[in-house]
Amino acid sequence: LLLAAFPGIAFWASELLGIESPVNLVYLVIIALLIHRVFKLYVRLSEVNDKLTRLAQDLALRDHEEK
Repeated sequence: LLLAAFPGIAFWASELLGIESPVNLVYLVIIALLIHRVFKLYVRLSEVNDKLTRLAQDLALRDHEEK
């Protein structure tokens, strides 16, 4: 939305970074944001998996102590 209102930003940034076309810069930024999002989701999934493992271990220990 910002680039639609001010397309000069894309041209300026692409020249600054040495990218031939501003469209390529936009694609690069979008791909980088998607990779960052996937990485954050992967980290969150790993945290949830660790919590689930600890919960299952705690439950198994409680069941074993009751018997």
